[in-house]
Amino acid sequence: MPNDFDAYVTAALFDAKGAAVFALGDGTVRFEGGELVEAHGDGAVLCACLHPSGEGVLTGGDDGRVVWSRPGGAETLAEVKGRWIDAISASPESGLVAFAAGRDVHVRDVKDPAFSRAFSHERSVADVAFDPKGRRLAAATYGGVALWYARIHPQKPTILKWAGSHVTVAWSPDGKFLMSAMQENQLHGWRVADEKNMRMGGYPSKVRSLAFMSKGALMATSGANG
Repeated sequence: MPNDFDAYVTAALFDAKGAAVFALGDGTVRFEGGELVEAHGDGAVLCACLHPSGEGVLTGGDDGRVVWSRPGGAETLAEVKGRWIDAISASPESGLVAFAAGRDVHVRDVKDPAFSRAFSHERSVADVAFDPKGRRLAAATYGGVALWYARIHPQKPTILKWAGSHVTVAWSPDGKFLMSAMQENQLHGWRVADEKNMRMGGYPSKVRSLAFMSKGALMATSGANG
């Protein structure tokens, strides 16, 4: 059955029970059962992911808040005043949540409200992603991808370098490879162990999404007719 909303759909997700959840540009979260949650008031949802528990969704908004929405209501998990939350990722394995606000990536632990980490970059961070174990965090930015150990502070990141602006990042299911989509019509990838890299060009338009399938044997992307 189609759903007709009065606002742009920022993300469409399935929770742990297989129920659909929609995060919308008007700041609301809509659930398959018909529940509506005012997650960000008059603001907009800019990014969304599943909560590490699989229950409900986490959203980042232009109000600087990270909100956990469930059919029964919403709860603010973090706030960075004066910033937009541009990207968010969560790991069921480690229980960690990471979100980007400008040049900084913030990490929280849903089981420990006192836990907080912040990692700074020279340029704005466009996307974040945890490795399969939820221990290492990739941050896509200008000039490459920064790799951080999510719980350690202070530290110097490993920089996987490649000229240009990297806007989307994804780990292979075994954690051995990292792929990024760029502002140009191409992908770039690295073998994490030795940082050897490869370029995949020839796309007629910008790649906005990518995903690994078949236990990492295949990768599907947007950006082309096939």
